[in-house]
Amino acid sequence: YHELTVTRERVTGLKPVTLPVKDPKLAEHLKATHNIEAGHPQIKAMARKAAGGAKTTLEAASKINKYVYKTLKKSLSTNLDSALAIAQAKAGDCTEHARLMVALCRAIGLPAREVGGVTWVPDLGGFGYHAWVEVYIGDGKWLSADPSWDELPANATHIWMGGPNDSRWMGTLGGLKARVK
Repeated sequence: YHELTVTRERVTGLKPVTLPVKDPKLAEHLKATHNIEAGHPQIKAMARKAAGGAKTTLEAASKINKYVYKTLKKSLSTNLDSALAIAQAKAGDCTEHARLMVALCRAIGLPAREVGGVTWVPDLGGFGYHAWVEVYIGDGKWLSADPSWDELPANATHIWMGGPNDSRWMGTLGGLKARVK
């Protein structure tokens, strides 16, 4: 038996951090990759539109989260690897929502990373696999954002289990039990 304490993230009282973030320790979370094409002209243009002139990390994260939520059609049958393909298809499940948000954030100098785990899914009446995003908002703080559900911060039932390439935890999903007091 293990006990888990769930705490809601807060965004009040945070010191505004101006974009772009240039901390070399965060370079990994700012770079373009083969499937997060943050430097591609189409992604850069979409990122500028999504951020809408935001000057701080928190403002940009909020605007981009909402943009991805509104722009992508919700689809469980979509299986696209690259942010560019997702931007062009304008559809996807939680993984595609997360990947596009990460690319848009990185394109404007906002460190971001994909994460995965479980969250409470009312339609299932239990926990299910889900992917979302963490954005760096300054002072060593990462904030969860869920562009599939338009949440920033993501609701408190999002339980982080690993990054996008860490599937070792997937087998635990069926054995996870929760008791809410």
